[in-house]
Amino acid sequence: MALPGALRTYDSTGMLQYNYGVDVFRVRDIELMVPWKRKNSAEFYKFGTNTRNGATLAQPKCEFGMSRDKYPDALVVKAAAASGDTTITVYDAYLCIPGMRLVNDRTGEHVRVDSVTDANTLSVAATTGYGRGFAGSTAAAMVVGDTLRFTTNLLAELGKAPDVRRKAAAPGRWNYAEFWRAAWSTSTMQDNTIMLDGVGKIGESEMLEMWSFQEGVNAAMWLGRRYMVETSEGPLYVMDGFDAQVNKYSRDLSNISSAPWQFWNELFLPVFNEPNSASSKDLYCGPNVHASFVNSARAVGIKPEHFETLWGTEVTSVTIDDGYTINLVKDYEFFKGARAGEGRLVDGADVEFRPFAGWEQKVIPDVQDNDQKGIVQKNMILEGGTLIVRHPELHMKLSGFNGPFGL
Repeated sequence: MALPGALRTYDSTGMLQYNYGVDVFRVRDIELMVPWKRKNSAEFYKFGTNTRNGATLAQPKCEFGMSRDKYPDALVVKAAAASGDTTITVYDAYLCIPGMRLVNDRTGEHVRVDSVTDANTLSVAATTGYGRGFAGSTAAAMVVGDTLRFTTNLLAELGKAPDVRRKAAAPGRWNYAEFWRAAWSTSTMQDNTIMLDGVGKIGESEMLEMWSFQEGVNAAMWLGRRYMVETSEGPLYVMDGFDAQVNKYSRDLSNISSAPWQFWNELFLPVFNEPNSASSKDLYCGPNVHASFVNSARAVGIKPEHFETLWGTEVTSVTIDDGYTINLVKDYEFFKGARAGEGRLVDGADVEFRPFAGWEQKVIPDVQDNDQKGIVQKNMILEGGTLIVRHPELHMKLSGFNGPFGL
């Protein structure tokens, strides 16, 4: 038997060793890095960092205003009113002025406003036909949530210029910035060693930490609670996440045993009907909500459309009543386990991730101690920013749905 040498690396008996990769003179001809592809991970983070508007933070405290829109089309009844009541309690009464004619969408009653008492109260004439039951319509009891549609401000023959309506000032909103860090390392010897599929090398260490880092920031964007505390290393800022900023539409579905299409359709419609709402929203969700919503659409003949974005995100688009669109996004690395039955409906036009100036995601190499130089390579990733939710009423939180993948 011939022994392998410098010019002869194997013979007929050495083939077996070569095929198993133990020949001392050869490394198997195999790709040296397993390709990385991760789906359904850190989806809200991907959305925020890839669709930002270009603005950056200059201070750790960020104040932001509400986006503006035209006056709303109607007032919403805040408290029930009998058919003969001459005061009607509504939200934002100052959007209405004396002389305006309102029409109740549910009952068809016409109402002419006599005066605006305060920010919540409209007064109408006591005589039927002048206030309640105006223009020959039938006065009817009003219930909470009734819509009183604006038509016009009516002008009598000897009338004068009307009062001016005014829109209530939106309260200021603000958030702290938050700063994140992570690091990875490997020894120089390990990194320079020929290893099958790159195990133990700096590239593998970087990818493992990078995925974990992004999923951690993703969770912070959902769950953060605004806070600031002094530490031995200086001020520590923590931002409000999505859940802390959205409070109007929050639905606990733990008692729902059946969720047909009608349930999902009626659940989401009020959020789309809010002033300033976009006609398309994104539903980040776990497997329970995703499977139930998509299957209920199929059951009534609605065909979901499937897309894949440039970042590998799978999106399923479903149209509900009035042509509104819900784009389902599987953020499964967050909505799993006890959160498998949760979802967040996000109006992307009014949600923004804003990075802190100079703190867009960056990797700083070689941050190891001086006495480790040449022995260990250690790199660090840094990122900082805040989450802005301008109109909390345009979004929704779902929790507790015990669907087909319930625990």
